[in-house]
Amino acid sequence: MSLLRTLFPNLLSLLAPGLAAGVFMADLALTAGSASPAALAAKLIAPALFVWALYEGARLIGSTSAAKQFGPATIAGLHRAAAAVLLGVFASVILAPSLLHLQSNGFTAMSGVEFAYSIEALTLVIVGVLLHYLARAGAALHADLESIL
Repeated sequence: MSLLRTLFPNLLSLLAPGLAAGVFMADLALTAGSASPAALAAKLIAPALFVWALYEGARLIGSTSAAKQFGPATIAGLHRAAAAVLLGVFASVILAPSLLHLQSNGFTAMSGVEFAYSIEALTLVIVGVLLHYLARAGAALHADLESIL
């Protein structure tokens, strides 16, 4: 288990920048000829937030020791990972489609909010909420243990 705890964050920290660059370059290649800089920026918000979630997950696994499973650092890391996942879903489902819709009509009128929801986005919302719930449960557990000691 300690080998996995040592190797996984290092492996993820090596893969995350390459994954981020691959996602960004693929997105840029698909839309570079037909999109404005505002459209490209809107499409890159969500992948950047998901890369942040990967980074926080790797950092969380790397910093968690067996002695402090639900210490303050672990709880804060779980909150940051949950925030990154939930913000990434918000950006991919609501923010980017709405910005692209607003940009397509020349920033003149926002007639509504565009949604691009999918089963993957719903799954990520559940993962983000579970991470937040786990952080809250960990904080309660930590407070109970501190009150006993």
